[in-house]
Amino acid sequence: SSSSSSGSGDATQGSFVLLSDLHYDPFYLTTDSAIAVQGCVNAASMPYGKAGCDSPLQLIESALQAAHSVLAEPDFVLVLGDSVRHEASRMPQEAPTLGMIVRNLTDLLHQAFPNTTHLPGVEASPYWSILNTPGNNDMLQDYYLQVQPNNPQLQALAQDWNQTLSPAEQADVARGGFFARNLTAGLTVLSLNTVVYSSEHVPASVPLLDDPFGQFAWLDAQLAALRQQNRFAYIIGHIPPIMDSYNRASDWHVQYVEKLMAILSQHSSVISALLFGHLHHDEFRTYAPSQFGGMTAPILMTPSITPIYANNPSFRIVTYNRITGQILDYEEHYTDITQPTPQWKLGYRAKEYFKILDLQNPSLRRLATAFHEDEEVQDKVWKARSVFYSTETSCDADCQANYYCCLTNMLPKDYAACLPSKDHASGFDVAAVVVPVVIVLLVAVALIVFGWKRYRSHMRAVYDLMDPESSAAGGEEDEQLLVLDGPIRKRSDSTEFDDDAQEHQRPTHAPSTPAQSSAAADADAEAEAEAEMHRLTAQPASPPAVRQQGNSFGDYHKDDDTEEDDDGDDGDIIMF
Repeated sequence: SSSSSSGSGDATQGSFVLLSDLHYDPFYLTTDSAIAVQGCVNAASMPYGKAGCDSPLQLIESALQAAHSVLAEPDFVLVLGDSVRHEASRMPQEAPTLGMIVRNLTDLLHQAFPNTTHLPGVEASPYWSILNTPGNNDMLQDYYLQVQPNNPQLQALAQDWNQTLSPAEQADVARGGFFARNLTAGLTVLSLNTVVYSSEHVPASVPLLDDPFGQFAWLDAQLAALRQQNRFAYIIGHIPPIMDSYNRASDWHVQYVEKLMAILSQHSSVISALLFGHLHHDEFRTYAPSQFGGMTAPILMTPSITPIYANNPSFRIVTYNRITGQILDYEEHYTDITQPTPQWKLGYRAKEYFKILDLQNPSLRRLATAFHEDEEVQDKVWKARSVFYSTETSCDADCQANYYCCLTNMLPKDYAACLPSKDHASGFDVAAVVVPVVIVLLVAVALIVFGWKRYRSHMRAVYDLMDPESSAAGGEEDEQLLVLDGPIRKRSDSTEFDDDAQEHQRPTHAPSTPAQSSAAADADAEAEAEAEMHRLTAQPASPPAVRQQGNSFGDYHKDDDTEEDDDGDDGDIIMF
C-alpha cells in the first residue's frame, strides 16, 4: 500500500474515499449467484471473486481494509450507487435481502472509517458522513422506479440509510431519492436520483415527464441558495449524463441532459465537481465551456469494486480543497482480479500519470485531444480505463474515434458530428452531398433528351403536313391523301391552293360531238363538285382530321384542339 495522499499539513486541503458499484452478491459460488454460470458457481479457488462475477463479501472487506490502510481518517466517504448485486429480483426473498445488503454495507463502511462524524469546520454530527446515491441495481427490478408519491422503494431505502442521514435528509430520499449535506465549512454534496433520467428507466413515460419527483426544481433551488451563501457543491449520482462509450448512446434521455445543462449554466460558479459511477470503468468527460456557462468543474466516473465487466476492482482516494471543493488530485488503487489473493497497490496518481496541470475541464479536454493525437497518451488512457486489467483488448481506429468523440461531446448530435465519415477524416460526408447532386443532374439530362426528341418528332410532322416536298427523297413525287368530308381525290404536288380563289382554274376544251358533250357535261359536273369541295375546305365548320401517309416518323394525328388561322383562311397549321 501507498502512504496517505493527505499528509500535506495544509488545513485547507483534505482527502476523501470514493467508491462505486460494489455490487455485493451474498450468493457468490451458489446457483443463486448474480451470474449463475459455471465460472461463478464452481469458483472455490477464487474466494475473493473473479472476472465475470459480482463481488463476494471477502472482496469488499479486502477493498475497505486496503482503503483504510491508505487513508485511515477521510473527511467523508462517497458511494456512487449500485451497492446491490445484479439481478436482485432473482435473489431468494429479494426485498428483505436487498435491504440487508444495503444495511450491511453501511455497517462495513462505518467499521472501516469510524471517525467521519467530526469534519473540519462543521459542527459534530451523530450521522456518519458515509453518503450514498441510489443506483439502478439498488431497485428490486433493474431501472424500475415508479414516479409517484410515497414510493415504497424510496421509503425503504431512506430507512436503510438511517444511520447516515438526518430525519430531514431521510424525508428527501423517501420523497424523491435525493438529498443535500454540508460536508465542510464551504462544501455541500447534492446527491441526485439519476435512475429516473436514464434512457433505460421503466416504466417509461410517453411523453417524458418534465421534472420527475420535482428534482430539477429542487436542484435549482439548492444551487441558488449555495450561491447566496458563497458555498460550493459536488453533484453526485450513479448514472452519468454522458455519451456511453460502450453502447454509443446517451445514458440519460437527451431532454434531461439539456435540462441539467441549463440549470448548471445558471449556477456554474458554484459547481466544483460532478462525480458518477455506473460505467464500471475509469473514465472522464469534457464539454465546451459554452455548454455550462463557463463552468470548469470536471466530470469524473469512478470505476467499480465488482470485476464483472472485465476490469480490476479499485477504489479512489481524492485530495481536494476544503473551502472551494476543487479536486486537486486523486490516486487509483486496484488489485489484479486474476490472482487468487488480493494484492492492492497504487495504480496511478492522476496529474502525474496523465501529465496534466490540474483536473479541471480545460486540462481534461487537452488530455482528450492528446488521446486522439498521441499514441503514448492513448495507451495510458486506455489502460487506466479498465484499471490495468491484463486481458483488456487494444483500441483500434474505430474504437479510438468513438472514445474520443465520447470524451469530448455530451449530446448525441455533437457526438455524431464528431465521428469521421467513411470518405474523409474531417467528418465531411462526400457521398451524402455528391450522390444527390449526380441523381438530380441525370434526371435533368434525361428530361432534356426526352423533350428534345418529342420536339423533333412534332416539328417533323408539322413540316410534313405543311410542305409535302420536304419528305420526298431524290426528287420523287409523294402523293398525299386528304381525308375530307367529301369524296377522296388525288392531287399532285404541283397543284396549289389559291387563297383568293373560290375554285380551281378549269381547262379549255375543243368543240365536241354529242358523245363528247355528254362527257363534257360529266366533266363540268365533276368540276362543280371539285369547286364545292374546295369551298368547304377553305372555310370548314370544324377542323377536319388529317392523316398523312408516307411519313417516315409514323402516322401523325392532328389534335382536336389544333388552332385555326386568325384570318379564317383554309386552315393551314400554325408554324411554331
